[in-house]
Amino acid sequence: MPLDEARIAIATKQFGDIDSPNHHLCSAWLMAKEAGLRDLREEETLSISRRALAMSESARKWAIIAIVVSSITAIIMTIIQTMGPK
Repeated sequence: MPLDEARIAIATKQFGDIDSPNHHLCSAWLMAKEAGLRDLREEETLSISRRALAMSESARKWAIIAIVVSSITAIIMTIIQTMGPK
């Protein structure tokens, strides 16, 4: 039974009155299933955050490399212009 149907069936007391053992069992089952789904969603969210952090670190490193290369290029161009024909 899909969880949405189970929620409705439990809420409408299709598995027995609120105090019945069957109702308690079904409610416990539903709560366990929902907790499992919540845990999966949280783990996926953490996984996405970890990947984003790794990509951010990689981008930061490439930005530093680009700055260094750009600075070296500017220095070389200055040297060439200074030492070039007059």
